[in-house]
Amino acid sequence: MVSKGGGTLITLYKFLSLYFSKIPLFKKIGLLIISKRLISACNYYRDYYNLKAEEISAACIGLTVLIIILGGVSFTIFRLLIILPAASIIAITTPSLFYYKIINEYDNENRKISRYADEITQNFIFAFQLSSSIFDALKYVAKAEYPVISDKFKEIIYKVNLGENPHKLLEEFLKKQPSEALRNNLLHIIKTRKVDSHYEEILGVESHRTLREEYENFTLQVENKIMIVAASNVFLPLILGLGLIFWGLGETPFFIILIPVHLVLSLALKKKLLKKRDELFEN
Repeated sequence: MVSKGGGTLITLYKFLSLYFSKIPLFKKIGLLIISKRLISACNYYRDYYNLKAEEISAACIGLTVLIIILGGVSFTIFRLLIILPAASIIAITTPSLFYYKIINEYDNENRKISRYADEITQNFIFAFQLSSSIFDALKYVAKAEYPVISDKFKEIIYKVNLGENPHKLLEEFLKKQPSEALRNNLLHIIKTRKVDSHYEEILGVESHRTLREEYENFTLQVENKIMIVAASNVFLPLILGLGLIFWGLGETPFFIILIPVHLVLSLALKKKLLKKRDELFEN
């Protein structure tokens, strides 16, 4: 599995998922928010995270409840109006970030693989036609140093050298990995162990379709980010300011408290929304 940074963060992620999934109510409610993408991501990263989709979804419900309780207790103790909207925002954003963490990693690998799916398939076919060996084709692609795929193929080669079946390993990997284009391109060859005469004519159709869908998804994400920025920098300060005035706190230091709170929120959003993506859409 591809190495990822943030060991402490990953440990906390696993701990919260396993802890909250032990609470039957959270686990039952969490089943309602499980998506196919979450299931696919958990299956793909099973060796790394060793988490199930229902455990992550239960943690999202648990975090929401925990933040609401902490917000309510804090408001009861300190009687600060700012606590309620701040807790509401945190109760929405934190579980969402938690839920989509593994999905975003899965989608990132999908983009990296799909970008080279056509080229990987051509090299695989070239090596397979020369040697009539799936194992030789695996070694040829592994040496090409493609993002994600070459490392995965090296792992498969290592297992094959230990005595496992290359066809079975490759087929299992293709079914789990995120790129539909690569899966459609190679699975037929793995199952039939031959290249059809018309195969090279249709090669790339799935890759182009997948990339087009990813581009549309990319533009939708940009629109969503613009809406989030507008809401956090325009509407949220306006609503909080009017709320303070309505409660007769317009001339109190609460307005000054809003400034650092808003700055922290803006920095957090900047770090999240401007996170560097892979080079899929470059050039």
